[in-house]
Amino acid sequence: MVFYKSCSGGNDFLQIDAAELKTPPTPQRIRDWCRRHQGAGADGVVLYDRSVNPVSFRIFNQDGLEAELSGNGMAGLTALLAHLELASAEVELETKAGRFSHRILDRSDGLFRMEIDLGVPDFQCVRLFPFLADTPSYPIVDGFSYRDIRFFPVTVGNPQIVLLKSRGQSVEDLLMLAEELHDRPMFPFRTNVSVVDDRGDGVAHAFFYERGVGRTEASSTGSAGAYAVLRARNPELSSMRFVTPGGEEIKVFGKQRIRIENRTRIVYKGEYWEFADV
Repeated sequence: MVFYKSCSGGNDFLQIDAAELKTPPTPQRIRDWCRRHQGAGADGVVLYDRSVNPVSFRIFNQDGLEAELSGNGMAGLTALLAHLELASAEVELETKAGRFSHRILDRSDGLFRMEIDLGVPDFQCVRLFPFLADTPSYPIVDGFSYRDIRFFPVTVGNPQIVLLKSRGQSVEDLLMLAEELHDRPMFPFRTNVSVVDDRGDGVAHAFFYERGVGRTEASSTGSAGAYAVLRARNPELSSMRFVTPGGEEIKVFGKQRIRIENRTRIVYKGEYWEFADV
């Protein structure tokens, strides 16, 4: 099986053409491919089908389960299609969360700079957050309480909750809370969590705990969810930069649809031997 590996700020994915596979991947195969020391190693797997138009995009987390969307996964596929000269500057992808249009701004020395479309945030997605049915008109700015900590639910293709760090709280404590909170029964599909330390000057530090992966170096959907919450609390906000654990700055902007300025590399092309996971 031939694959490519993409990396966006430390968030890495195996990009696999569906035509390379004889049968659909099982969760165990996904886990084997993603193993850091005994597999190819990645946060997740993108399975794409370029025989259809737009190109079909599916994303699987490191634990083998399929998710709805990944901004960095889409960025990796967009970069790969351009690298293989299968796409121009505009790329459309069809996902479980809908159709998204991305734009390549420039490329240099294997680095692609792109605008990644993450759609319109949804603060009332009862399917992913059933407890919202009991509070159909809750004030977004108030959020909800869990162990005296406020959290803010939002859907950006996939479920996100945002924890805003307050004075006296530590990022580490909030990340431990994120691990505890992400798979509580109130989240039937589990949820990703962003911990945000907002300086108030248009720049915030963001940390991510993702279902099926754990802590990650970067997250485009996590950054988009954080921006959506901050903008709901401050409608004058038109853009935000998030400093991530991977050292990258993620610029997020938009008033209706959220877009992210993303930097992605195609790290390498590899071949995974069929008998390696037997």
